[in-house]
Order: sequence, then C-alpha cells, then structure tokens
Amino acid sequence: MTKDDSKYRISIDCFVILCGYGDDVVNKFIKHVPNILTLFRIVCVPGLIYFIIFGNQGIQYWIAAFAILLITGFSDVADGYIARKYNAVSNFGKVMDPIADKLLQYACLVCLYIYGVVPTIVLPVILIKELILGVGALLLYKNLHLVKGASWYGKVYTVIYFAAIYLTMIINLIFYEDAQNAFNSGVLTTGGAIREYTICAMMYLVALAGIWSLIMYTIEFFKIRRRALIIESNMPEGLSKKEQAKWLNDYQTQKRAQKRLGK
Repeated sequence: MTKDDSKYRISIDCFVILCGYGDDVVNKFIKHVPNILTLFRIVCVPGLIYFIIFGNQGIQYWIAAFAILLITGFSDVADGYIARKYNAVSNFGKVMDPIADKLLQYACLVCLYIYGVVPTIVLPVILIKELILGVGALLLYKNLHLVKGASWYGKVYTVIYFAAIYLTMIINLIFYEDAQNAFNSGVLTTGGAIREYTICAMMYLVALAGIWSLIMYTIEFFKIRRRALIIESNMPEGLSKKEQAKWLNDYQTQKRAQKRLGK
C-alpha cells in the first residue's frame, strides 16, 4: 500500500466511524445546548446594562438593548423546547436557567430605574420578593436536597414581567424624542405623558404580579415542608444513605399507586 493509499484508507475509516456514531455525537451535543443557551443569556447581561444606561446618548442604544432582549428571549424559549423535546433537563439547568432569567430581569429593572422610568416603590417590592424566594430555594436544597423547578405561577409572573419590559422598550423607541425633550428641558409633551403613565401602569402590574407569585410560592413551600416532615417521620431509623434513597423511592411509588386507586 502506497502512502496515498494509506491516507485514503484512513479517510474512509474516519468516515465510517462518523457514520456509525454520528447520531450519538449529535445527541450528546443536543443535551448540552440548553445549558449553552443559558450561559449565553448570562453573557448578554453586561451588554444589556451598557445600552440601557447610555440610552440618552442616542436611539441606537435603545435599539441595541431591544435587540439583545429579543435574542435572549428567543434563546430562553429554544432552551426550554430543546430540554423537553430531547429530555435534556439537568440539575445544572434547573439552577442556572432561573438565575439567567433573574439576571436579565433585574438588570433591566435596575437600569430602567436608574434611567428614570420605573416608579420608586416597584424596585424594592420586586427585589425583596426575589430575596425571599432565593432564601426559600436555599432552604429547600439544604434541608431536603430538593431543586425546585419553575412553577406555573412563576412562569405567569415571568411572562407579565418580560411583556412589561418589552413594551417599555417599544414605547421608549416610539416616544424617544418626547422622552429626550422631557429629560433635557423638563417639559412633558403629550407623547411624553403617554410614555410615562403607560410605563408606570405596567410596572405597578409587575409589582402586583410579583406579590401574588410570592404568596403562591410561600403556600407551596410550606406544603412541601409539611410533606417532607411526614415522610421523615415514617422513615425507619438507622438506615444508610443508600437504604434511605431506596426507602424513599419505594414510599413515593406506593403513594402514587394509592393516589391512582383513589385511596
């Protein structure tokens, strides 16, 4: 076999290997895509902060900020779709996905507050709500080793929040000149008044949705805690960690079977 024939044979072997294992390679890559998209959203946060903070320097800054929000919003939807479709849900994703969402949400909120379009009362309400949720999540993980995924009411709140943020961006783009006139001269035009009152109303809605979400989370937190205490009281003493895990799995299987039978 000549040197050229040897190279040709190696190329064929590589092609056969890729054909044989191509699906596995693709599937392994797809399972990492949701986490990659989550990290991508986190990387976008500094750019979003920059363009909102310097929004007074030109409408192009607001356009750039709005573009980043659209891209990160699309990546969030794609992240969830891929994770569900390809069974790529991971504990890393459960932890980091809400962190990425919160970073984007509150980077926008704080920057818009600095920019002057968020009512003063809204910022502390939302931040205190997130602090309480964060402490609750840490307690669940520390005491019960439970990583709680997103709840339906949390998703509703997130939709309301981002809808308000997107509409705020659009309104600022539409009434940018009115906002600049009000900022530079202190004169509030009709367009400026529409902008200000509409954004204030949306932000108050976000605050109310946040309070509602916090109440729902608190109720669920105590339900989970109560169920955990019941399970703990029924667990036999002296079991190893492996035996505890097996007992817990059997216990949960039994409870699900009883629920299906209506007991």
